[in-house]
Amino acid sequence: MLRKDKNGFIDIITSNSLNPSDFTVSEDIKDGYPTFIIKHNASPLEFWTRNSKESYFEYDCNYIPFSPSFEPVGYEPNEDWYDNIEDVYDIFEGWIKQHIKSYVEEQTAQDMWKSFTSSGSGGFDWESINEESTEYFNEVEKKQLLEQISDFRGKLIDNYTLSEKLLLQIDSKLNYLSESIDRLNKYDWKSLLISTLMGIVTTMSLDKSSGHAVITIAKEIFTNSLMLLK
Repeated sequence: MLRKDKNGFIDIITSNSLNPSDFTVSEDIKDGYPTFIIKHNASPLEFWTRNSKESYFEYDCNYIPFSPSFEPVGYEPNEDWYDNIEDVYDIFEGWIKQHIKSYVEEQTAQDMWKSFTSSGSGGFDWESINEESTEYFNEVEKKQLLEQISDFRGKLIDNYTLSEKLLLQIDSKLNYLSESIDRLNKYDWKSLLISTLMGIVTTMSLDKSSGHAVITIAKEIFTNSLMLLK
């Protein structure tokens, strides 16, 4: 492959806020044709650009996507060759945005379910909450839960800068949770509580550390409430 064509991939990588050093390049023969290979160092993902044997100006490409199997998707175009490297660049940029960035985000994303279901000190008392917890809250329990929902809201306001729009979204979720105390049994309300907390963290668009802090606040406030759900 011509050097100017190789260099074009660097521009695409940097324009997508990635570092070329995150990739390794090599040249090989793939399915009978000379191939320029770009491999993402932290994953199995690769992008291949081939030239025809007759011309430096005929191209096709293939890549390994972010998928359960990590199997190549197949060469494009299906028949013949592209006559412009820009066609390959467009596919490469799509690969960067959809597959490389998604892979990186997945590796750094917080596992919210794991955080909520973790056992040990400060964790929710899951053993006391099961499908048999079909009784409803009494008036004392309802009052306690409402106070703790209000406390949780106050903690969010104290610890985070919330825009008016964001606070309205959070209030909508917490109001629905509060209203559900009267109509849901303990087991169903527990499920709603967890999904509400997860939804709030997602709505706030927090990084991993800040998201964990919200979970910690929720655990501190709601652990005693969850002891009621027996």
